[in-house]
Amino acid sequence: MNLSGLRLLELSAAYRYEKYSDAGASHVPKYGVRWRPVGDQLTVRGTYSEAFVAPSLFALFGPTTEGATAAGVIQGLSVSPVSRANAPAPIPI
Repeated sequence: MNLSGLRLLELSAAYRYEKYSDAGASHVPKYGVRWRPVGDQLTVRGTYSEAFVAPSLFALFGPTTEGATAAGVIQGLSVSPVSRANAPAPIPI
């Protein structure tokens, strides 16, 4: 069969099922296409796939709560008057 603009058309598909004892199951598809409309000078390719990364042990069994403090503030730190007196003076801009 000779169709204009369809010298070569390849379609591909793949599917993978993975089952992890500690992270559950994963369904991972992959699809691809390769098209040569005219001659060997031009090829258009495209793929689509999904990825699955098993969670780390820290993500599975680490702390379940997170907390934050104000940036740059150290709790319970006091500065004595002697250390303030010996501190360098700020440079005016």
